[in-house]
Amino acid sequence: MMARQLARNLGFRLQDQAFISLATWELAIQLGIGVSREGFVSINPITDGKREGISIVYKFEKITESDLRVLASKEIKSLVDELEICQNVNCNGTIEISAIKWAQ
Repeated sequence: MMARQLARNLGFRLQDQAFISLATWELAIQLGIGVSREGFVSINPITDGKREGISIVYKFEKITESDLRVLASKEIKSLVDELEICQNVNCNGTIEISAIKWAQ
């Protein structure tokens, strides 16, 4: 609900509010954040020039082949505009998955 409320406050269309809420929930469930693994989720407003959007970032220690299949799914990709995986030194040894949805 926090993601959807933020989207509402930023003036996202109703359909995009639903996409953000669903993407946030679906990624957390599919990745097992808070259930089968420790992790952290942050939801923040972002700007890029004149665009406003929402960034949903998941951080955890280890990525599996199953996680990669989830991230590659058409369902997840259809809900957000950008989806990135960072698993290098700049992420301090953690895996960071970033999903971004821009306001229309």
